[in-house]
Amino acid sequence: MTNQTRFIIKKGSVIVEGPTGPKVDVDGRWLPGGGHQILNLNKDNLIKKNL
Repeated sequence: MTNQTRFIIKKGSVIVEGPTGPKVDVDGRWLPGGGHQILNLNKDNLIKKNL
């Protein structure tokens, strides 16, 4: 990774979280998924944190 950004999600925000699904990479390889993801539908719920 060349860039990182961290955010704090404000308390009381509605989010959806769960495992990522498998997908096909740009070169046709299947990537297994399974990593953890968080979906936030409102960018106003985020507070940028300096690294």
